[in-house]
Amino acid sequence: MKKESHLETNAYIEINHIYGCGQGGILDSDYLIDEWDLPKNILIFSGDGNSFFALDYRKDSVNPSVIYLEPETEEIIEVAHTFDNFLNNLSKEEVFFENDEDDEDWGISEEAAETIFSGNDILLIEETLLNLQYPENHKWYFEQLLKCATHSEALIRETVTNILNNNLEIYIIESDKNLHFLLEEIIEKLIADKNESIRSEAREIRKRIKYKHF
Repeated sequence: MKKESHLETNAYIEINHIYGCGQGGILDSDYLIDEWDLPKNILIFSGDGNSFFALDYRKDSVNPSVIYLEPETEEIIEVAHTFDNFLNNLSKEEVFFENDEDDEDWGISEEAAETIFSGNDILLIEETLLNLQYPENHKWYFEQLLKCATHSEALIRETVTNILNNNLEIYIIESDKNLHFLLEEIIEKLIADKNESIRSEAREIRKRIKYKHF
């Protein structure tokens, strides 16, 4: 990464999600730093494979600035002096979709998602899991989480862990009780993970919900 600059006044950069912070971090920054040759001493909290938002600890280890990185162009833009400043300047854009009778469902299909989950594009798998985390078909989504809970890449298993950590109560309330055993199976798989941070967070999830809810 070579080009570093500041975000111009009145300019903006789109961000559509911010990862939650569980134990060990929701995103495996070390993996992405090595994969995309990004600077050291940063913590990535959002990204889609083409660009990333990160906390920059290179100059200030206490109050890091927020930067935007584009690996392809090797550009780094400072978008906020602190994370609080970054949050305070976020704004929500209203998006309207035209009613197209030939294409009423503009989301990804279950079949297409399963193809992604069985592939090798780790960042696309992660993005798809996150984009589908509020499903209509809970049974199908829980089954995909269960499969991904034993994925060979730690990044995917961490994503599953944090999806459960952030949404477990919602899943319990909104899904059929007959599907709750799938949530239990996912948690048990994560508790048996070889990664200590994943095991630890999964144990905390189990403590929080106490299986009597199932």
